[in-house]
Amino acid sequence: MEQRTEREILTDRLLMLFMIDQTQRKGYKITGKVKLMKMIFQAQTKMVKDKVKAFNYSFYRWDFGPMSNGVMKDLDCMLNNDLLEKHGTFIFASDRGRELLKQFSGLFKKNQKILEHVNKTINEFAPYSGKAIKEVTYGLPLLFRKKLIRYVKPSDEILARVKRDNARSWFLLDDDSEETLSLLMDKKACEALDRGIADAKAGKIQKYQSIS
Repeated sequence: MEQRTEREILTDRLLMLFMIDQTQRKGYKITGKVKLMKMIFQAQTKMVKDKVKAFNYSFYRWDFGPMSNGVMKDLDCMLNNDLLEKHGTFIFASDRGRELLKQFSGLFKKNQKILEHVNKTINEFAPYSGKAIKEVTYGLPLLFRKKLIRYVKPSDEILARVKRDNARSWFLLDDDSEETLSLLMDKKACEALDRGIADAKAGKIQKYQSIS
């Protein structure tokens, strides 16, 4: 499996946060990792069918259906950076996560067509429990093949991202947005920047003096 680029990782995290937040706003809950994993799998399947490059995960068959190490890493990262919260098994967008989404509202407008795949998945599967969506997903055939996921050998890859050269459309993330997103998703970097700004306003930063 190929490693994701930094831009792909940031896009995946932003879309995951968007999916979780929109699920909440529609009155449903992400009741655990199994449900989140399967909803992302369903959304990426729709994208791959239409040759859309947005989610960039690699999924393989595991005990609870499609599994992605990338999803697990991104989930842990966003929990550690207070973009997401867990209450028991429930996963929510935090206030900090929602504020980040608000700052990128313009980016979401530019990518409205891409986000239709995410919104369709939410409308279809947000009401499901983790167990129910797992069973539905197990019963799906592999994309472009007839074999059901249920009968695929454990650890075999069952879904890969669309490569840019093969994509008809993709999530638009320019260099400036990428840089800003990278900063805002890093809590420690944001806190350091805020301290620097506060110190500058308070006049705590010494002016440069030449020693020559």
